[in-house]
Amino acid sequence: MTHMSRHIDIAGAYNIRDLGGYGVPGGGHVPWRRFLRAASLHRIGADGASQLYAEGLRAVIDLRTPGELHAAPNPFANFPGVQFLNRPMFEDLSPAALSKSRAEGAHPLLSFYRAALEQRGNAIRDILTEMAQFDNGAVLFNCTAGKDRTGVIAALLLGIAGVARDDIIADYALTT
Repeated sequence: MTHMSRHIDIAGAYNIRDLGGYGVPGGGHVPWRRFLRAASLHRIGADGASQLYAEGLRAVIDLRTPGELHAAPNPFANFPGVQFLNRPMFEDLSPAALSKSRAEGAHPLLSFYRAALEQRGNAIRDILTEMAQFDNGAVLFNCTAGKDRTGVIAALLLGIAGVARDDIIADYALTT
């Protein structure tokens, strides 16, 4: 098997990672260049977009709110050969609103992740359903920092695939 890199180095971006290569029950692994996670891509420019396309990117699901998307446009919104979808995971729980959802005495992310699972199950289902419908090339999903909203979706994808809990946690921790 050809060695693939988990991190995809694109000028103007950080934290673009492949979810491929993790082991699954039965001895297999998550396929490479199938699911990519990223932060906002508004700084990558035409060369970076073309490089991702050359890596096999064929669909982008932007998890940010319309306001976030307007403030930092996604370069794939009109990129030939790449289907672009804006599927906000939250309408009002972006990182900017995260501080408002802090539970008394708890880490602010605890409230965020609970809200994701308890209040936005339909949105998460729709996002995962959209991802499952792409069978040709890689699907990239992103939010602003590529950690929280993207991290929830990445953890769920890896969990659905049967990836070990410790590997899912380690993947999340790569986003420092």
